[in-house]
Amino acid sequence: MTIKITSSEAAVAATPYLFGFTPTDSFVLLLCDPGTMRGSLRVDLPDEPSLSWLGSIVGGVPDPAPASAILIVYADTVPLQFAEKIIDWVMEVIRPVTDILDLVIVHDGLVRSLFGEMKSAVMGVPLADVENHPIVAALVTEGLAKVANREELVARLHPLHDDVTRQVLDLLDSEEPDVTGYEQWRALLESRSVELLLSDTDLQPLDVVHIGLACCDIYARDPMLTVLLEENAKGHDRLCRARDRLVYAITHLPDDIAGPTAATLALLSWASGDGAAAMIAAERAMLADPHNTLGPLVADALQHGLPPDTWLTLTRDIPMNVLRGQLRRTA
Repeated sequence: MTIKITSSEAAVAATPYLFGFTPTDSFVLLLCDPGTMRGSLRVDLPDEPSLSWLGSIVGGVPDPAPASAILIVYADTVPLQFAEKIIDWVMEVIRPVTDILDLVIVHDGLVRSLFGEMKSAVMGVPLADVENHPIVAALVTEGLAKVANREELVARLHPLHDDVTRQVLDLLDSEEPDVTGYEQWRALLESRSVELLLSDTDLQPLDVVHIGLACCDIYARDPMLTVLLEENAKGHDRLCRARDRLVYAITHLPDDIAGPTAATLALLSWASGDGAAAMIAAERAMLADPHNTLGPLVADALQHGLPPDTWLTLTRDIPMNVLRGQLRRTA
């Protein structure tokens, strides 16, 4: 998905959809290469700017850095003067790395652009007007949405204790692969899970079990991810559907399987350009399964500002039979 940021208004309107929620008391950095979004970063505002806080921002800028950046401060409960202080501090560490297109403060229902295209430092533009920017319709069409706050996104992955979960647990006790035919069972698990994640039919408890087990086996998971990411090129809505179905599975699986499933969701969310959802899923994966390696990998990639196409770029030339563990890599 390509997101064009053509003005400060577009940047502020797009930000809640890029992160999945409207930031509050936050600093946001949008990274662009002539007009096209290349990455984004959000951190909570500190009590006072510090070197470690500034380091977390600089560490999120990829090397080489995109051509330009837009800095936005959401000052909900802090004074306007503090927001301006934050802008000054961040500008000093970002300016040597990339050009700054605009400095924007969202405060008291107004959007103030300090030197960008809106030129609204004195009076400000009503946030309600900015939220109706045409870019919002384009992002919604691409499947992006927002909730009121980050906590709502976190809550989407909380475990549910209902009849479906009880049926899933019963099925997990009985769904043991035939060791003598494990390769065939794994291949069936991979293909079945891809089919289930791209389907629009209701998931049944056994479907949840198959998706979870596929995410636990890297030789089923990695080729499954490759197929799903290739499907994304055919239409972003297909990957959005797969992500929604992974959310459903995570909420009905025990932690030891929900963890790897959440890590899979984290990678697909990252690849979709949804960094906030990716980080939340990665955190859920690490909390549920401390031994999982994919969750920390995605979290680290997000913290260092790696672009969403990184995984596909790294795995594009790896043959599927290698991803399926059928051949050893020679280099």
